[in-house]
Amino acid sequence: TVYAASIYASAQSTVTNFDVQTNVEAVAVPEPPTVILAGLGAAAAIGHGYRRRKQRQAGSESMKAGDDNGAIALTA
Repeated sequence: TVYAASIYASAQSTVTNFDVQTNVEAVAVPEPPTVILAGLGAAAAIGHGYRRRKQRQAGSESMKAGDDNGAIALTA
């Protein structure tokens, strides 16, 4: 029931049956910050893997050449 009143008149309205039917399914859409964070995480993971692979390749090439530039000596 809805009531309305003003200086000039008053009114009353009643709705007895209100039904909404839809065949559209809701689709979850991620928010933009979620997509940005996921993209940054993926880029960081790819960059980390690339960097590690390059360091391993450089390390194995220096070991083959007998170069000790990257070696760490621990003494007691």
